[in-house]
Amino acid sequence: MGCHGAEVRPVRRDVPILHERVLADLDHYLLSHPHADDPDVALWPGKVPGHRTLSYDYAFAPKGFYRYQFRPAAAPAGLGDLKLHELRHAAATMWVENGISTRDVSPLLGHASYAIADRVYAHVRKRDWSAERRRISAAGARHPVTPVALRS
Repeated sequence: MGCHGAEVRPVRRDVPILHERVLADLDHYLLSHPHADDPDVALWPGKVPGHRTLSYDYAFAPKGFYRYQFRPAAAPAGLGDLKLHELRHAAATMWVENGISTRDVSPLLGHASYAIADRVYAHVRKRDWSAERRRISAAGARHPVTPVALRS
């Protein structure tokens, strides 16, 4: 339940898998999924209440996953303080660094407005003005401007 007892429904987002290896790993995972024949089953298992055991009979809980699976796996790699949200931010940053516009990244992240992605990620990629410079220079060559003397 959300504010004032209103039901909170999960937001559905279609997020493309943008790396071939991740796509291949996900395909492998789906083929070995114990309920692969059921399209409505949870993709990831949830934690059994009171245990560290995972089961598809329970809903995936991000906090439990972080505490019992992610942090213990990240610690030996020296990433013990890494948060799940930082992975989301890293992915979005890599998308922008590789030429995906913030306008395309924003809905993938579920932002309510494109302005959010612009504010957070626009600094990542410095704008290359060379094409605009060539276009303006070419226009100036076709239509030379007569210099005007400025009065001081």
